[in-house]
Amino acid sequence: MLRVVISDLYAQNYFSLYGIAERFAIDQTELASRHEALQRSVHPDLFVDKPASERRRAEQYTATLNAAFAVLTDDLRRAAYLLSMRGCDPFDEHGGSQLPVDFLERQLELREILEELTASKDRQELDKLGAQLRAEIDAEFVALGKLLDDTPQQNAAAVAAAQRLRYLQNCSAQISLLADVN
Repeated sequence: MLRVVISDLYAQNYFSLYGIAERFAIDQTELASRHEALQRSVHPDLFVDKPASERRRAEQYTATLNAAFAVLTDDLRRAAYLLSMRGCDPFDEHGGSQLPVDFLERQLELREILEELTASKDRQELDKLGAQLRAEIDAEFVALGKLLDDTPQQNAAAVAAAQRLRYLQNCSAQISLLADVN
């Protein structure tokens, strides 16, 4: 049985591995349920008395399941994976950024504001900025989901949205770190 499962594993993408549609909008509860079921069926502990080759395959399958689960449960990584399935890599360092200059200028401005807030230790302003960024991130994810699921031919726009989200999430992470310190 494990041989069949393992050979099927390499012929599938992460979505088909879990038997879910190749969409940005996925049911995370259903994904978690399917992940647990698959883990229970091929967990390496079930193969301790089997030949070494079967134990290795079980370990490989479990590692692939975990990698797939990590990608599919992370909105930005899932979007990048979908785009990669369409031949696009939003984070290709050699492909150049598709972000408009005004967005990049805003990122520089946000970094300056963060430096000022760090120096002033103004927790209230830091929280306010964090809430604004989280709202912007949420809106960007909604827009990205529509681009990926409703208009899949809009790859360039989806790539740009994913790139913007990476910047916004990095900035949000910095704010969270600063909030924890202050």
